[in-house]
Amino acid sequence: MPVALTFENQGPLELADGKLEQLQPLLVSTLVPPAPSKDAEDEDPDGHTVWMTTATSQAQYHAHKGWPFPLPKLPKNKLVVRPTEDGAGLGVFATDDIKRYEPVLVERPFLIYAQENSVLPIPSEGVKELSESQIAQMLMKKSEEAFRCAIEQQFSAKAKEEFMSLANSHLDDGSGPVLGIVRTNGFAIKFGERLPGVDEEFRGGYAAVSRIGSRLNHSCIPDVVFGFDPATFSMRFTAVRDIKAGSQIHTSYTTVTAPKLTRQKALSAYGFECHCRACLQSTPQSDKLRQVCHKLTQLWRNQAINVWPKDLKLTEKVLVPVLETKRRMEEDGLDFDDAGYCFFPEILHRVYKCVGNKEKEREAFELTRETVRGMIEAAGWRSGVNLLG
Repeated sequence: MPVALTFENQGPLELADGKLEQLQPLLVSTLVPPAPSKDAEDEDPDGHTVWMTTATSQAQYHAHKGWPFPLPKLPKNKLVVRPTEDGAGLGVFATDDIKRYEPVLVERPFLIYAQENSVLPIPSEGVKELSESQIAQMLMKKSEEAFRCAIEQQFSAKAKEEFMSLANSHLDDGSGPVLGIVRTNGFAIKFGERLPGVDEEFRGGYAAVSRIGSRLNHSCIPDVVFGFDPATFSMRFTAVRDIKAGSQIHTSYTTVTAPKLTRQKALSAYGFECHCRACLQSTPQSDKLRQVCHKLTQLWRNQAINVWPKDLKLTEKVLVPVLETKRRMEEDGLDFDDAGYCFFPEILHRVYKCVGNKEKEREAFELTRETVRGMIEAAGWRSGVNLLG
């Protein structure tokens, strides 16, 4: 059964210019899938997620017969959580080689919640004499109470112990121990078209605190990306590059195509400075490449489709800047799809076809087919939707 989130102080807040009533709708906290009790023998083998949402969204979700479906089983678990050698605490490591686009991890998260404060919306006219800091502290106090209430009432003893052992980079800002863990470990997620309107229910959408996924450390050269499947209520991670056995597996906590200073500023909230290859070798030129690489590769792809085939004097020289940019992107760790690296095989294939280089055309065609299929299969697996039909 869903648990209505209640607080010790339910009366209106006394503010500088009068009383402010708490606004509806109240959140409910529901277990997905439901469990008759917190006893270990009643647990679903795939785990449970505490979902802090509205009664409307909860009803919309459970109207789907059979949801949540069981989690898909990976052929082999290739991950282990263990201490890192660089003092970053725990990390996730590959026990076997992992191929690009391969599914790496699927799990139900500990918690899914609204990213923006939804416990106590406050109209600006009611807080004219409160500072931003005072407002933030008030909201954090209420949010801490809400999260603590959900965890105390609905987490099993094991889940609570594991959750409370996660990293907390908000020890000194008034967040509270539970809210601090939530803020440190949340992944932004989308419910998508299978639950229309849910993503817009709160302005900031939803986020999830993953289990093993929360142990993934940051790099501006990520190894995995994730998605969320509402039908199984699971976080799903796939590899964006080949990963060698024994390597630590990283995800990105920030926008990897942003300049170094922007990335480091975003990461300061986590209390560390990134020392990945992209940061240590950063230059003004590499920063610029990060910002333009996706648009640039899209432009070249468009030219390879619509412009270059019309040039009767076309030669492979047109690929000189293309191949140089490809090399630079590989050096800077931009050799993944979201940076536009996925367009290179098609660009090369189309040019080699136009100039009559049969051998290179065949090689590029096979790589294009492999890339497109891998992208579609990985995206479909992350979302739980078979995009290949």
